[in-house]
Amino acid sequence: IEKMTEGAVTLNNQGYILYCNSRFASMVDTPLSYIIGMSFEQFIASEHLSQYKELFTNAWKEDCKGEVALSNGNDFMPVQVSLTALELDEGKALSIIVTDLTRQKKNEQQLRDNNELLARMNEALEVSNNDLQQFASVASHDLQEPLRKIMVFSNILKEKYGNELSEESHQCLNKIIDSSGRMKALIIDILNYSRLSENITRVHAVD
Repeated sequence: IEKMTEGAVTLNNQGYILYCNSRFASMVDTPLSYIIGMSFEQFIASEHLSQYKELFTNAWKEDCKGEVALSNGNDFMPVQVSLTALELDEGKALSIIVTDLTRQKKNEQQLRDNNELLARMNEALEVSNNDLQQFASVASHDLQEPLRKIMVFSNILKEKYGNELSEESHQCLNKIIDSSGRMKALIIDILNYSRLSENITRVHAVD
C-alpha cells in the first residue's frame, strides 16, 4: 500500500481516519502523523462536501466512486474516490482509494481548447471558401464579358470581310476565335470548380 501511486485511507463509521498511506499525506500536504484521527471531510473542498457525504452514506451499502476535489493548503486537487466497506476485527470500516486526476483534467481541458480552436479555424475556412466562391463567380462573369466582344466582333469580321482577307489573315482570325473559345471554356470550368464545395443537395419528387 505504501508503494501505491494512489492515496489509501481507512475510515471508521464516523468518518475519522484510522489509517492512510504516505501518498495521501503528500496529496493533502499534511504530515502523516497529523492525519490519523482527523475527519476525512476536512480535506474535501467545501463545494464538493455534499457530494462526498452522499458517497460516504451509500458506501456502507455498496461500493461506489465519484469525483471530488481535495484541499491542500491554498490549492485544490481533482481526484476520484473509490469507497468500499470492510469487515475488520474492530468492526466495520471504510476503505477509500484516492486517484489524482490533475493530469487527466489538464488533458481534457487541452482537448476542449484544441476542439474550440479547430472549430474557429473551420469557420474561418468556410468563410474564406465562400468569399473565394463569390470572387470566382464575379470574376468569371466579368472575364466573359470582354471575351464575348472579342468573339462577336471576330465573327463579324469573318462574315463581312472574309472574302477580302488574305489566307494569312484568315488563319489569324480563326486563331483568335479558337483561342477565345478555349478561354471561355476555361473560365466556365473555373466557375464550376469553385462550386464543388457547395454540397447543395437538390431534392426532386419522382414517380
